[in-house]
Amino acid sequence: MSIDAYGNAAKDSHLVNIGLDDESGGYQMVKYLLECGYEHIKVCAGRDNGVDHLRYVGAQRAMQECAAEGQKLQFVALGMNYEKRKASYDWLVQRRLPGTALFFLSDMYALEAIRFCADKKVAVPQQIGVAGYDDISYAQYSTPRLTTIKQDVQKKSTESSGNPSEMDRRRRRISAAGSRTVRDTGEKEVGGERLKSKIQQYCLILRDKEK
Repeated sequence: MSIDAYGNAAKDSHLVNIGLDDESGGYQMVKYLLECGYEHIKVCAGRDNGVDHLRYVGAQRAMQECAAEGQKLQFVALGMNYEKRKASYDWLVQRRLPGTALFFLSDMYALEAIRFCADKKVAVPQQIGVAGYDDISYAQYSTPRLTTIKQDVQKKSTESSGNPSEMDRRRRRISAAGSRTVRDTGEKEVGGERLKSKIQQYCLILRDKEK
């Protein structure tokens, strides 16, 4: 048994992996950003590979199913070290258009970007939206606090404690779908009012201004 072993296991493998439905998480966040009215959504990761690729696939599916005319999605490879990411943040901020949201496939990158925007006097979310993925503990302490996808760690733990022989018999991947944690950074003001999410079925957790 393994937990979050991202790779291409042989179809006849006896390995049972307890993972997350990363594609669903990417879908949920982009659907939410589209419903908030963002027109230009940038999906940002170090590179389009592994788990980030699965999250991007979900984002693309949300665009296909939910996007209105004029709403666009773009993948941005940030680079794998801080200097490259910093240059990417600068490019994203300088070239932003009205109605732009940055969806980072890692909360750490989202927090870096929020700090970068603060240094450049670019207001989040008033001038640019920022969202993350993973709901790490530091996400709730950022200013503004980060809108993100929360991993269902408890479900992973429950699934991993099941009967090994039964899981071996099934030989399938068990996915623990994520839920969305909405805080300040993904909100958008339209006509002076907060645009509310219409997706309560995704176990939306509301904090701060939307309590």
